[in-house]
Amino acid sequence: MAGGGGDRGLSLLQGAACSRGRPAGLPCVRGASQRRFADRQVRPRPPPEDERGDAPGLAPETPEPARTTRAVRAVRAWPRRRKVVAVGAVVGLVLAGSGIAAAVDVVRGHELRDRLVTAPGGVVGLAAAPAERWRTALDHPRALAIMDGLLVVAETVPNQAFGQVVLDALDPDDGAVRWSTRIGDAHDCGAAPGPVGGWAPGVGTADTVVCLTGPGADGVVVVVGAGGAIVADRQLAGSAPGEYDLAAPGAVVRVSRVGPPAVAPLAADGALTEDFTTRDMLVRLEDAVTGAERWSTTVPGATAPAGTRVDRMTPCVTWSGSGTPEVTSDENGLSSDVGAQHATLEACGVSVTLDLATGAVMRSVDHFDPDQAWDPDVRPLDGGGWATGVPAAAVAGWTTRVQRDDGTVVGVVDGAVRAPLATDGSPADVLLTDTHGLTGVDPADTSELWNQPGAHPQPLVRADGVVVVAFETSVVAVDARTGRELWRKDAFLADVRGELLATAFTDGRRAVIAEQVGDLPADGAPGTLRLRALDLATGDVTWSEEKTAPVPQAVGGRLYELSDDAVTALG
Repeated sequence: MAGGGGDRGLSLLQGAACSRGRPAGLPCVRGASQRRFADRQVRPRPPPEDERGDAPGLAPETPEPARTTRAVRAVRAWPRRRKVVAVGAVVGLVLAGSGIAAAVDVVRGHELRDRLVTAPGGVVGLAAAPAERWRTALDHPRALAIMDGLLVVAETVPNQAFGQVVLDALDPDDGAVRWSTRIGDAHDCGAAPGPVGGWAPGVGTADTVVCLTGPGADGVVVVVGAGGAIVADRQLAGSAPGEYDLAAPGAVVRVSRVGPPAVAPLAADGALTEDFTTRDMLVRLEDAVTGAERWSTTVPGATAPAGTRVDRMTPCVTWSGSGTPEVTSDENGLSSDVGAQHATLEACGVSVTLDLATGAVMRSVDHFDPDQAWDPDVRPLDGGGWATGVPAAAVAGWTTRVQRDDGTVVGVVDGAVRAPLATDGSPADVLLTDTHGLTGVDPADTSELWNQPGAHPQPLVRADGVVVVAFETSVVAVDARTGRELWRKDAFLADVRGELLATAFTDGRRAVIAEQVGDLPADGAPGTLRLRALDLATGDVTWSEEKTAPVPQAVGGRLYELSDDAVTALG
C-alpha cells in the first residue's frame, strides 16, 4: 500500500505502523509529532561565544564578515584629492589590499566549511578539543541520515520480548527531538550512505528512510519521509521463507534462490562425498513506495567437485549438535552490504557485487575455485569512481581495476587502493595504494607519482594538498602530488595496537587521530579514547585529550558520540 491520497489515507498509514507491535502503555508517536517519550532527556549546553554561528569553531580562524565589510567601506570612503602624498597612497593601497584579501579568506572559509559537511571525517572547527554541547537520552541509537538538516537516528526501545524501532530526528544545534516515528519490530533500516572514508561509508543526506519489518511472508516495508511522515506502509508481495529482503536507498533489494535446495553430505574430514552445485540466485530491486520492479539479475550458482573441503565455508555448512560439520546446503544464511550505489551479497559458493542503478554485475567470486587466493571487493574511490579487486592466484599478484562512475576503466594498479579515513572534501589529486609501502598514483591515468616506503600503511587524512599516513607506530605527512616528506613523528603510535587505531578527522587545517589506548573492557563498555590534533603544515600537536567514551562519528560536519543510552554532540 503506497502513501498519498489525502490526509485520511496518511493517517491510516501512520496508524497501521504505530499499532503494529506497539508495547502496552507506550504512546504512539506519529509523523511530524513533537511529542517525546516520558523518559527522554535533552541536556543542552550553549556554545562558547567565539563558536556561535553557522559552524562551531570555524569563526575564530576566518576573518569576520563584518570586519571585512568595514575595511572595504573605509577604503571606499577614502577622500579623493587631486594631490595625495606618496605615503597616503601607499596606505590606501595597503588597506584596500587587506580588505580584498580578508574578503577572499572569508569566501575560502565558507567553501571549506561546505566541503567538510559532506566529506568523510570532515568536521567544521577542530581548533580545540571538542567539548559536550548537548546530550539526548535514547536507547541504543544508530545514525541513519541527515534529513532536512536534522540528524535521524534509529533507536531500539526495549520491550518484553523484542525491541521496537523508533526513528528520531534530532536538531543538531540543541539536541531537541523534532519528530519521532514508531516503526515496530524492524530488522533493517537504511538510507543513502555518505562518502566512504577508509573501510565503511559514513552517514549521508537522504529524502527517505526505508525500514523492513517481519520475516518471510509477513515482510512489510515502511518508508518515512520529511517530518517523520509515513509515505508508504505495504506488504512485500511474494515474500517467502528463504527469501531475503534488504533495505536500500529508496528501494528494497530482494534475493531468492531458484529451484529446490541443493544438499550434499560431507565426509568425516569435511570433504564433499559427491559433486555439489548451488542454485542460481535471483536478485531484484523494487521501488520501496510503489513496489515497481526496477531491474532483476540472475547470478549463476557455483560447482564444487567431490572431495572439495568445505568445512570452513560457514555459509555452506550445517553443524551437528556435537560441533562437527554434517552436510553442506545452499539454504544457509546470506550476508550483505548495501551501499549508496552497489550491493554486495555473499552466499554459499558465490559472492557478487551489483550496481544498484542497473543490476549489472560489477564483481563475481567463485568460492569453490581452488585458485581463488583472495576475495576482491568493490570500493568507492576518494573523489569518485570505483576500485574493483581483480582475483589472483597468489597474494603477490593482487591488482585493482580503477573505474570511473560510468564504468570506464582508467587502468589497473598493483595492490589495493586505500581510501583515507578523512578528507577536507577537496578534489582528489592522488589515489593511494598499499604497494611497497604507500604509493600515490594519478587518478587520471593510474600512472605512479611517488612511493613512500613503510610497513602496513593506513592513510589517515588527505587535506590541503597533504596526505597523512600511519606506518605501524610512525605518522608521516607527504605532499599529495610529489610525495615529498613534510614531517615525520616516529613512535607516535607506540602505545596503540594497530587494530585500536580507531579513526581520524580533519577540519582542513589539522589531522585529528582517534586511538583506543590499552585493552578494551571485556563487557563491551567504552575504553580509554585518546584524541590528538596534528597541525597539517608542521606536525605539531595542537591539543590532546583522553577520556572514557565511545569513538565519535563525523556526520554533517559535526562530531557525535553514540552510546547505548544517548546521543552526545561535541563541538
